This record gives sequence, structure tokens and C-alpha cells, in this order.
Amino acid sequence: MKRISKTEAIARAKAEGIDFSKDVYQISISDKSFMAELAKEAGYKKSASSCLSTGSAFFVHLKKYI
Repeated sequence: MKRISKTEAIARAKAEGIDFSKDVYQISISDKSFMAELAKEAGYKKSASSCLSTGSAFFVHLKKYI
């Protein structure tokens, strides 16, 4: 399976209606689930010491590139 790029992941998240101006704790559970699926497609691995879910950690990671 071909991995998606950060740019493509951001575009797909925005198309899904995810608002990157929000804080990670303000996004909905369904948005976090969608972000977790994108993370899987992008091959993203969160830090083992992270207290965030994979979806939340990927949201924070992508937010750096906006």
C-alpha cells in the first residue's frame, strides 16, 4: 500500500472538516478516529512516551506543517 504524504493527509483532513486552528483537546472523537486512519495510511508512529492517542498525536504532528 502506498503511503500518503503530509500534504495529502492535511488536504484530506481539511476536506473532512477538521479544523487545525483548534487545540487537540477540542477536536471530536470521530475526528480523532479519522486522524488515526490517516496516520495509518501515512505510516506515522507516535512516540512511545506520548500520552495522546495516535489520532491526536498525528493531529499535533500535522499542525506543525500548516
